[in-house]
Amino acid sequence: MPGMDRRRIVPLVATLAAGIVAVVVSSLLWDDGSNASGVDWSRVEELPAPKFEDHRSELVSDEEGYRFHPRSGRVTPTTAYRFDTGHCGLGFLADFDGSFWRPIDPDGGEPPDFFVNQDVGAIALVDFDRAVYRSSAGVEVALERIRGPVVSQPCS
Repeated sequence: MPGMDRRRIVPLVATLAAGIVAVVVSSLLWDDGSNASGVDWSRVEELPAPKFEDHRSELVSDEEGYRFHPRSGRVTPTTAYRFDTGHCGLGFLADFDGSFWRPIDPDGGEPPDFFVNQDVGAIALVDFDRAVYRSSAGVEVALERIRGPVVSQPCS
């Protein structure tokens, strides 16, 4: 009988150990729904001074519009900065950390109102090519970095 108990204990211990490992791994990988882990949204700082006075735009053509260059200064990762989207919203020339940024629609449906209308929220760099904007209503939207200048018609 004692040999029989040992044969049952080894698989039981192995199953228990696997369960503990699964719980630990899942807790480390758990997603809290936020796009910006590590950002303290309760402390919002002012953006660094811009590198240039304007976006240094140049006409490409009447059909394509103008080539705009970013003017923003570099920021500190995971620091929340006050960010005014401007009257054309987050979807038009969002200039942050020396680049323009493209917002990613959070639900794939109708974009939030602040994509095309003014909002004053906060923005944070979470890695080199990803930032997060938190709207004045608390809606978080991921943004992806656009490398180089952007060609666009001016916003009216």
